[in-house]
Amino acid sequence: MPAELHKSVRETEKVSFFKGYRSKTSGKEKEVDVKLTADLITFAFLKRYERVFLFTGDADFLQALFNVRNFSPVKKICLLCLQNKILYKGTFHFKTYILIFDSLKVSFQQKQKIELIKIKTRGVTKSFS
Repeated sequence: MPAELHKSVRETEKVSFFKGYRSKTSGKEKEVDVKLTADLITFAFLKRYERVFLFTGDADFLQALFNVRNFSPVKKICLLCLQNKILYKGTFHFKTYILIFDSLKVSFQQKQKIELIKIKTRGVTKSFS
């Protein structure tokens, strides 16, 4: 199912993807985090978008999102996280959608801004919490 989601998002208008490269020594992906952080802040400063949906569980992006919010407090910033990679600290600051692919129970505090989206093999259902 994640491959179908990726394909669907790639075909969406006004969505940009950047492909880094893999290190020959470690095999890890390189440049993507730095490029994404730079684009988030630069595009906010240039007023190139109205909404940001960041699909990550990586807390390294939080400071960039705080800067985006500072450049334009009216921008809508949302996090998309997989059920096993939730950007916990971000849930207190930004609307967060957690994609659930199985029956995993996700618990959270009332002050967190979380909405669960259950992904089934034949479509998507939203579960409001």
